[in-house]
Amino acid sequence: MKRYIAKGIVWGNCWGGGQCGYTSHILKASSMKKLNKQIEEGISNGSLDSGMGYEKVVGAVMSIEVREEIKVARGSSYKPFTHSDYNIKTYGDIPKGIIAQLVESVLCMQSTHNQSW
Repeated sequence: MKRYIAKGIVWGNCWGGGQCGYTSHILKASSMKKLNKQIEEGISNGSLDSGMGYEKVVGAVMSIEVREEIKVARGSSYKPFTHSDYNIKTYGDIPKGIIAQLVESVLCMQSTHNQSW
């Protein structure tokens, strides 16, 4: 069974001017299509960020984990085995000069927090 999990950085317009990034909520879905829809809706309605409270969310850079669990036979019982693949995806209208910095930050988050996802 595959599961799709997304976590990343939301980019938005701050109250009072300027733009900044803040961590996103962790989203989970049973398909990539459903996960994309959750992310895009979260950008549209401003609910994707995990507490910043932007004037307007304009985009996000997300690490997408595709997690697949299979059961491997061990004698008369089965042991679960989990395999994960990761991709970085950009959503919305983030300035080109900022994308590389956000991708680097998301990669750092991914490498230090895999166990908590």
